[in-house]
Order: sequence, then C-alpha cells, then structure tokens
Amino acid sequence: MFSRRLAWDARPNPLSLLLERKRCEGARILDLTESNPTRAGIEYPESALLDGLAQPAALRYDPAPCGLESARKAVSQYYASRGVTVEPSRILLTASTSEAYSYLFKLLADPGSEILIPRPSYPLFEFLAQLESVMATSYPLRYDGIWHIDFESLEGLITPQTKAIVVVNPNNPTGTVTSRSDIEYLLANKPQGSVVMIDEAYIHFSKSAVPCTDLAARDQDVVILRTFSKLYGMAGLRAGAAIARPELLQKVTQWSAGAMPTTAMVGATASLKVNNLVTERRKFMTDIREDTCNWLTAKNVEVIPSETNCFMINVKRSGRSFAAEMAKQNVYIGRAWPIWPNWVRVSVGTKDEMAKFKDAFAKAYNA
Repeated sequence: MFSRRLAWDARPNPLSLLLERKRCEGARILDLTESNPTRAGIEYPESALLDGLAQPAALRYDPAPCGLESARKAVSQYYASRGVTVEPSRILLTASTSEAYSYLFKLLADPGSEILIPRPSYPLFEFLAQLESVMATSYPLRYDGIWHIDFESLEGLITPQTKAIVVVNPNNPTGTVTSRSDIEYLLANKPQGSVVMIDEAYIHFSKSAVPCTDLAARDQDVVILRTFSKLYGMAGLRAGAAIARPELLQKVTQWSAGAMPTTAMVGATASLKVNNLVTERRKFMTDIREDTCNWLTAKNVEVIPSETNCFMINVKRSGRSFAAEMAKQNVYIGRAWPIWPNWVRVSVGTKDEMAKFKDAFAKAYNA
C-alpha cells in the first residue's frame, strides 16, 4: 500500500537499540554521535533570541514564498558586512537545508534524473533524493596531502540525466575543505544546463574554506545552501537559506508557501545581529577538537584533519566492532562508512566529555 520511494530498511541497528535500552535504564551516556552543537557546551545568546521571539512579529502569519522580507534583508546585510553583495531577491529562506534540497531536487530533476553527491558524505542525501524519485550517484573524493574532488571519476559518472552536482564544503563526515579552485573548475566543466549545489552548513566552523556566495551573486549556475542549525545553534527552529540567481528562485516560489516558521525567521534575524557570535563559538569548539586530535596523534592514531565539529579516526579494525567496544563504556561514537569500514566519526563535545572519550578510547584501542 506504500510508495516504493519509502522502501528502505528503517530497522534500528544494534548500537541504536543498545543506546536506547541503556537510556531507559538510566545509564549515564556520552553520545558523541551528536551533531547538534547546542548539546556541546557552547553558550548561545538566549536573551537576544528570546527577546526576538517575544516580539509581536513572531506571532504574525505572513506567508511569503521566499521568506519574510525583513529576514532576507538581515541575511543580505550579513553578507554586505563581509564584502559580498547579495540582494534579498537572491535569498530563499527554508525550514533547514533539508527543505532546500527537497525544493531544488523538484525544481531541477524529473523522476529518474540524477544528482551526483560526494562519497563519503551526508547520508541523508540518498533518502531526500529517493523521496523525489531522483537517483543519487556518488562520486569519490581523493587525498594526496590535501583533499580534492576526483574529477576523472566524476566525469566518468556524468550522463545526459545529470541535473546537479552537490559539493559539501566543509564536508560531513570528514570535516575537510574543498578548494575554491576545485569548485571553480567544476563550475566551468559541469554538464550544460546543470547546477552546482554547494552546501556550506559547516562553513562557519572553518578558517580556510572560501565561501562561494559571490558566485551566486554573479548569476552563476550555483545554489549556495546555508543553515542556522550548526554554529548559530538554531537546530530547533529549523532555519536555513538557499542563495541563487533570482530567476532560479522564482521558479521555486511558484509552489512553495514559505514553510519556514515566522519564529525561525525572527530568531535567525536576532542571531545575525549578535557581535562576535561566530568567532567566539568557533574558538570554543576548535580548541577542544584540536586538543583531542593532538592527543590522538601523539598516540600514533591516524586522524583526518578537520575544520568542523567532528573528525574521523582510523581504528585499524572494523569501525562497527570498535564502536561496540566503546559502547561497553557508555561512550557512543559515530558510524563507519562502507568505503571506509575502519574509520569512525566522532562529534566534538565539551572539554569534560572529550576527557571521558580519551579514557574510553585508550582502553578500546589497546584492547
């Protein structure tokens, strides 16, 4: 009776079941699969956000297909303060980047068309594509001292059905950065009529990643995806944005109804006005991440240098079995990827949490 678009295995894995059982038993759990920075000890400007949400405008229903003009102007002013001109007409506010992907897959691809996504990367891509009856095909990233798009492999995957190529910068789960030169080469050599979608959800964590908003401001075939869920700590309000040329976004507004809640738009506007928010939170998280990664490196553990709130470790055996060893100590770490079965993903917690991680890791790694 259900659509074949929903034909995926939704059964929880053994570690998820164990985690749920221990929580029900009242065990004290350290969950380092968590990617929500609001649970990582970062302080947020509660008064600024709550004051904004207390304004009458937060309660007013004003359906605007691209989002409230006042909120889009705030995003535009944010970029202007950084030397990039992005008119409000180039900004579409969405209920998270997941909604933006849903809109864009509908806009760009017919059923059976193809989107190219990086490997490894955000595991939700396949589900979002399948819900829109779109094929998600993975292209590899390669490492030769720095990370690159493997253009030779990518070009071999392009077909007449390729409608978009996704770049996640910095990448999730590796935390690595794709160079601006790689992105510009991709844009210059992509299939005619296709669009490059650049997901910059984690870019505020990075010091070296070059934002690509200026490409959208110059009417290139790009869509830039941003979120307020990560460093801005607004995951609960589901606030995101897509930035592209007006002609492309106007196509979306033909059927979108402005699903992003007014409260989220008001909260995002308030958050953008807080001085030093990004630099202070980035330093808080970066200091803890670098301390942990330096500790691992000193013990001859291979770590991929990261510029986000997560990092990947080579545990030199099955990542699944290593995660199970950590779980015995009530420390839960992230999944392994099929192409990297011996690597695990770890989210950055508080200083005390990462001290507990180090203790558990040393015991499991040397077991």
